[in-house]
Amino acid sequence: MYLSLFSQMEKSMNPLRPYERIDTRRQFLDNDSKVLRFYGYWDDSSSLFGDVRDLVLHYFLVDDTIEIREVIAPNCGRDHVSKFLRRSKLPKVRHYVITDTPVPLQTGAVKQEFYKDSDLTIGTELNVWGRRVTITDCDEFTKNYYRSKYGIVWFLDKLWPRIQDFTPVQYKAPAAPKPSRYVPPYNGFGSEEDSLSSCQGLVPKPPQKDFHKFMTKDSHVLNFEAKMVTENPVDKDRVFIISFYLRDDTISVFEKIQKNSGVLGGAFLQRGRVKKPGQDQSQRSQYFTAQDFYVGAVLCLNKRNFQLIEADEYTLNYMEQHADEVWTLVHMLYTVYIIYCVCDILCVLYITCLCWWRIKTRTICKSFSLPLPETLLTPLLQKYVSPTASTPSCI
Repeated sequence: MYLSLFSQMEKSMNPLRPYERIDTRRQFLDNDSKVLRFYGYWDDSSSLFGDVRDLVLHYFLVDDTIEIREVIAPNCGRDHVSKFLRRSKLPKVRHYVITDTPVPLQTGAVKQEFYKDSDLTIGTELNVWGRRVTITDCDEFTKNYYRSKYGIVWFLDKLWPRIQDFTPVQYKAPAAPKPSRYVPPYNGFGSEEDSLSSCQGLVPKPPQKDFHKFMTKDSHVLNFEAKMVTENPVDKDRVFIISFYLRDDTISVFEKIQKNSGVLGGAFLQRGRVKKPGQDQSQRSQYFTAQDFYVGAVLCLNKRNFQLIEADEYTLNYMEQHADEVWTLVHMLYTVYIIYCVCDILCVLYITCLCWWRIKTRTICKSFSLPLPETLLTPLLQKYVSPTASTPSCI
């Protein structure tokens, strides 16, 4: 009897504390501002006018709360709501059947289990108050978090087999390849850039020009003297002045007036950009640039071939000062010529060293009464190569 009373007194001295406060300060200090981000979807296609909704799920490690936002595409016809699910603890509500209709809230002291970070895995289906939400992917921070926290082999195999590679769940059909935009050929009205801008939008915009080049190269003009490449004896003696304007890459041709030639001089080609010959009409045209102009070059200007035979002093000085900008064929040929000269010098040095080695070897063999190199190599060549082989004369 006394023992039973004593045991009852002990139980009364240690009463149950159902409202005892749990210290969450450590969780707050360790996980403040740390949020796991998951990507998922809610398939509402079974309802009238329903479709698949893209969602972004945020899991706050500081207090184990979940927030879900809907990704609303532009021009989809849906209202831009702030949140799909406000930030709160999401109960698992396993005693309910997952349906497509919202589940009413239960009042009273009901013990519930809430979703934790260990429950959020790729491919898992969550019950968000009666709506099936499937997790498909996560960001890089979330992957590193799970690698560092759940790095045990048995845990990976049983609870999250996808954690090793984080393979995303494909629920959308692959996007159709974007068709290439057909650019119609140039119709001849205006410049080619203006016609192209009218095909890029409903409101045509003027083409962009190189304003820096326009300001720095405004007063620079390259002048060349040229002759026409033709078999006609009358046109052979005609002399032209071809001017290239660096500010906008335009070309003008002026013919010198010659007395008693039978040809009227003056403006031969109005200033403008000239296309290079032999181009495909379906592609964007290429025009002559400063790199195409040098002494000796042959240019086809409006189906007429001109050869540049001379340049004025200003043009030569400009090309020397801006050799990095005007890299012409003459520079390339000059470089090839230098390489050829260097190779020729190296060949001469090689032959000289070979002859010196032959003379030195013969001198040493004669001074020490040794056989000459060709007497040693000739039997070997006749034995292993051919009976008529002999030592080369250079050895």
